[in-house]
Amino acid sequence: MMTYKNSSKVERSGKVVVFDTNILLFMVRKPSDIFAELEEIVKEPFVPVVLDVTLMEISKLTKSKSIKLKLNALTVYDFIIKKLQVVNFNKKNLSVDEAIYQFAIENNCIVVTGDKKLRQMLKHKGIKVICIKNRHLKEC
Repeated sequence: MMTYKNSSKVERSGKVVVFDTNILLFMVRKPSDIFAELEEIVKEPFVPVVLDVTLMEISKLTKSKSIKLKLNALTVYDFIIKKLQVVNFNKKNLSVDEAIYQFAIENNCIVVTGDKKLRQMLKHKGIKVICIKNRHLKEC
């Protein structure tokens, strides 16, 4: 398994943007310049982040029996290691979505997600959410 830069705190040089698993997998299936799209939406410097629990979820998908899913997960894992900051936020008994929700509220982050339920919960708390519409990132 690859090693990665891992910390319990975000090295801030801008607004924290947290990615969830389904968005990362979508990026592999429909490649685009994700950071250019984010720059247009966020309009300020940002730090792309993934939680350690999300990385663990991706790691599990690399062992999938589906070759397509396995290859996509390996590509995402490599992307995370190279482009995103991994943050330790391993809260016991929380699902990945619950961890993203709690982290976003505690750190006033922007969340990039395709999960409708998570999107609604975050928006209800006043957290900025970015999702995919027409194969591009848009503020939801």
